[in-house]
Amino acid sequence: MLIWFLIGLSAFLIGHLFNIAAFQKLWSFSWLRFATIVPIAVHSTVMGCNSPVLD
Repeated sequence: MLIWFLIGLSAFLIGHLFNIAAFQKLWSFSWLRFATIVPIAVHSTVMGCNSPVLD
């Protein structure tokens, strides 16, 4: 069963790498788009620090 999980995980990774490579040339930097990372990072940090796993 673990081997099928690893095969699926590898396919998922390869698919994402091809997706990143395909859209890399279309990407352009924007400060507004970059600023959207801040609230997402804060939210994920708060959610991660309040995890019952850390207690």
